[in-house]
Amino acid sequence: GGHLAAVDVVRLLTISGVIVVHSTSFPNSPSSLAANAVLAVTHITRSVFLMLSAFVLTYSFTRRPLAARPFWRRRYPLILAPYVVWSAIYFLTGGGVHASLPVVGNFFHDLLDGGAKFHLYFLLLTMQLYLVFPALMAALRRRPAAVGPAVVGALGFQLLFTAAVHYGWRPPVLDAWLSHPGSWLPSYTFYVVA
Repeated sequence: GGHLAAVDVVRLLTISGVIVVHSTSFPNSPSSLAANAVLAVTHITRSVFLMLSAFVLTYSFTRRPLAARPFWRRRYPLILAPYVVWSAIYFLTGGGVHASLPVVGNFFHDLLDGGAKFHLYFLLLTMQLYLVFPALMAALRRRPAAVGPAVVGALGFQLLFTAAVHYGWRPPVLDAWLSHPGSWLPSYTFYVVA
C-alpha cells in the first residue's frame, strides 16, 4: 500500500500527547483536578502508539512476504542500539555507579525492564512488538476469519487486565507483571491485536 496521510496526523497527535504527559505529570500537584484531567486523557498515548505501530507494520506487510529473521535483522539494530546506548547513559549519569559486580547486574536488569529511565519503556515495547509481529501476521494469513473473534477476545482480556491493575488483584503467578505492567507488551494486547 501507499502512504497514509492519516497515520502522520495520528502520529503527530500521539507525540504531542506524550509531550503533554511528560511536561505536566511532575510540576502539578496530585490534587490538581485540571492536571489530573489532562493526564487521564493523554495517557492513552501508550496504547495509541502501540496500535499505530502494529497497524503500520500490518499495512506494510499485508501484501508482501514476511520472514521473521530478515524482519528482525532489519529492525532490531535500529532500535536496540539507541536503547542500549541511552540506558548506559542514564545508568552512568545516575550517580549510583561503583566498580562492583552488582552494579553490572543492575544495568542488565535495567535493560530487561526499561528501568534506566521511565520513558525507555517505549523502545522496550517496540522490541517486544517486533518479536511477536511475524507470528501475528502468520496467524492472520492462516486464519483470516479468526480476526474478529481474536479482537473480541483481546478486548475481553484487556478489560480483565485493566480491572486487575485498577483493583489491585495480584494472583501470585502474575504479581510481578501486574505490579509494573507498563513495560510489557501483554499489557496492551487489545491495541496490538486490533
